[in-house]
Amino acid sequence: MDNPAEINSSIIFLKMLGALALVMALMFFLLYFLKYINKRFQPYGDDLIKIISSKNIHPKKQLTLIKISDTFLLLGSTDTQITLLHKFDDQGFEKILGEKIANEKK
Repeated sequence: MDNPAEINSSIIFLKMLGALALVMALMFFLLYFLKYINKRFQPYGDDLIKIISSKNIHPKKQLTLIKISDTFLLLGSTDTQITLLHKFDDQGFEKILGEKIANEKK
């Protein structure tokens, strides 16, 4: 038959797993709740500044295309600075960008 010490250690192990599962479930619920609260309290508005695209080119370097009003800006960013690489003023760029997005959805 089973040794009472083995049964006792099995019960302790199962209690430990149950407590771990409870803590993990609580952490996931808290994460979901915080994401929900963050989305709910973000300011609504006319979205004057929009991030169109962002691409990592190195672990700490990325290119970001943003739209401010009718102007598109290509920014290069590192962990210490942000640099304006190019400024697109014409509306033709938005047309090209719209066509590219439409083609990717097909």
